[in-house]
Amino acid sequence: MSAWVVALDLYFVFYSPVLASEHLFALMVLGSLAVGADPSGEHPHRTAVISGVLLGLATLTRGEGIFYLPVLAGLLFFKKTSLVPSRPKRLLVASLAVGCAVLVLVPWYVRNRIQVGPGAGLSTTGGLNFYYAHSERYGFRPLSDTPLDDHPTRERNAAGYQIGWGFIKENPGSVLDSIVAGTRELYRPDDDGVYWSTRTHAEGERIQKDVPLLGAWSFLGKTSLQLLEVLAVLALLRRRPWTKKAAWLLGGILFANWVCYAVVFFGQPRYRWMAEMAICMIAAVGVLNAHQIVLRIRQKVRDRKKGGRGDSPDAQDLQRG
Repeated sequence: MSAWVVALDLYFVFYSPVLASEHLFALMVLGSLAVGADPSGEHPHRTAVISGVLLGLATLTRGEGIFYLPVLAGLLFFKKTSLVPSRPKRLLVASLAVGCAVLVLVPWYVRNRIQVGPGAGLSTTGGLNFYYAHSERYGFRPLSDTPLDDHPTRERNAAGYQIGWGFIKENPGSVLDSIVAGTRELYRPDDDGVYWSTRTHAEGERIQKDVPLLGAWSFLGKTSLQLLEVLAVLALLRRRPWTKKAAWLLGGILFANWVCYAVVFFGQPRYRWMAEMAICMIAAVGVLNAHQIVLRIRQKVRDRKKGGRGDSPDAQDLQRG
């Protein structure tokens, strides 16, 4: 059901034609967490190595991946199996995964600092995005409208962090304003996917393609998140508690994405890619709950028509279910 919700989510449908790093990034992050969540627990060390390497590769695709390292580490640490029953052994498995991810990242980190410059690290745009979140005006704007335009390209990343930290030190109260603005932008109903997927570049300009029902697609793009939120609420209202693994995974993805793009860097709807995945998985449970509610209502209607009390075998099965 989760796969169906993701496949039909208009956020992903509209972004699918757009050439963006999020496609490959999401595949590797989810692959890493899926391997780590393997319930069999037959090969804990192999699982740790594979999941760690996948998350390391994902982080090379988008620096955001480093925020999901605690999610993977916690997943492996809390997964108690017959082969790793004690906390020290589980801590060793979790550390192995983190270590493998770090081993993937370190060579490229060193290479970037040597080839690109001291401020490069894992990303050459992190400083710019940090500045966009922590400056006099929140959000994206042309580089020419920022003081970073005065810095050479090789120094721009480090300068972004430096200016951003300087602004925070002078205006510590701005951090809360930035978090509020980042959260609002990250979860803002948007049609950005429609915008990017229906325009082409020609001579440096974005030209709108002739797309039938473009206004309707834009409207649906802006309302798809609200539909997911309704379904997610239905999922969270279920009586049965969520398993610790599910709560850690989905809650961890949502929290890591929020910290990355509402607390540290500037946010926009495109950046909630991983959070949207988690919301879709929660919404899938809401779909199943909604289906169960419909079945119960139909059963009650049938029982009333028959003059029964709702204690038919089917009704009892539904109540137990």
